[in-house]
Amino acid sequence: MKLTTLILIILMFFLLLVRLFFDSVDRHIYQIGEKVKIAHSFLKEPKKNSYGQYFFTGNLLVSVPLYPKFLYGETIIIEGIVGELKNEKGILLAIENPKITRVESKSPLFLITSFIRKRVEEAVLTTLPPRESGLFLGIVLGVRDRINNTFYEELRDAGVLHIIAASGQNVSILASILLAAFQRCVKRKYALLFTGLCLFLYSAIVGFDPPIVRATIMATISFGALTFGRQNTALFALFITGWGMVMYQPENLTSISFQLSFLSTLGIIMIKPLIERVFTIRFLGLVKDDLTTTLAAQIATFPLMIASFGAYSLLTLPVNLLILWTIPFLMILGVGSTILAIVVPLLAKPLILLSYPFLAYFAAVIDLSEKYKWVVEFDSIPGAFICGYYLIVIGIIFSLKNSERRRI
Repeated sequence: MKLTTLILIILMFFLLLVRLFFDSVDRHIYQIGEKVKIAHSFLKEPKKNSYGQYFFTGNLLVSVPLYPKFLYGETIIIEGIVGELKNEKGILLAIENPKITRVESKSPLFLITSFIRKRVEEAVLTTLPPRESGLFLGIVLGVRDRINNTFYEELRDAGVLHIIAASGQNVSILASILLAAFQRCVKRKYALLFTGLCLFLYSAIVGFDPPIVRATIMATISFGALTFGRQNTALFALFITGWGMVMYQPENLTSISFQLSFLSTLGIIMIKPLIERVFTIRFLGLVKDDLTTTLAAQIATFPLMIASFGAYSLLTLPVNLLILWTIPFLMILGVGSTILAIVVPLLAKPLILLSYPFLAYFAAVIDLSEKYKWVVEFDSIPGAFICGYYLIVIGIIFSLKNSERRRI
């Protein structure tokens, strides 16, 4: 390692510690019994349960009745008293008996994206059957409330909720697959340009949801560096991007979405090339990139996934491998139909109909996996297990790289 590189790493680490220190000092710590009045804008629609709908504003849980519904882009004022709520995950801070006041949204971005969402939802719901329309809206827009509870649980058991959540991990995988597909057709610089454009359009469709924007920036910079440089260049670009995001917004460091995006991208950069060299499966053809990308991302995020969600399906990997190849097609059809739905919704219907075979196949795979539901649930994951897992993975990576150098 060069001296200048070492100095840069030490300086970046020091600046990060300083930033985290001042953020912890400035951050307001809510106390039990404290009266609060908070403005909250919905960057995603609230989650729903049998009691109503709920969401977080900062680290405060807000639970309200099912009606009136709150939609993406809406801004509200929440008033109430901070209290405690105990559940299976521990003790949460919650606003008791919140009083909600609606505020007229003045953000042009929210108004535009809300209009786009409504147009797309209307076109999809009047074209596809309920289950397939719910899948389409989940994959393209990250809208979950159109998926019934039974099918939602099946998706959870199969370990594919990240696909219908407009997640950062999904963006990382999608970026890698799109880049590989475009590189087969055009030059590298155009492949990167088209991939970045597709990701930007996707970010716009889901309303520039922060996890999607973070993953888009991270994936575009890292895979761009990998395309035009060496693996070390891509790693440096990824860490610089991640560092910059944490410096800008320190809470990213503890965000599950940020962690999954970062680890997925890191896995694709480091692990995917090794998988392709060790397992040379030529007959897979076009789906080889999808399979190796999925496997690399799964290896990189496995302990974090089970630590975050408390369960892991033994069928997650095969199910992901069977369905992930449909996502680029669905995304392309989704972006295309969205553009048409904005202008003339009727013109979007043929593109939406073209997505039906992919959606029906997706649902059929989930139905099949539900018959052989092998879900392992965990009460808690020891930190030693997570550290040990990543040490083993790092050891295998270095071992394989050293064996390659000896052959050369």
